[in-house]
Amino acid sequence: MWKWASLAAGMVFISLMLLAALRIRLRRRSNMRIDDEELNQWFRRRK
Repeated sequence: MWKWASLAAGMVFISLMLLAALRIRLRRRSNMRIDDEELNQWFRRRK
């Protein structure tokens, strides 16, 4: 019984860590997209 409980706890912990990493990646991607848009506008203004 305790083996299954420890396995379940480990799976939940790993899944939570993966979800947190995915959220951070999505936030970074969205920030990078915004930065790219700002850079494109700046280059257009320079031209």
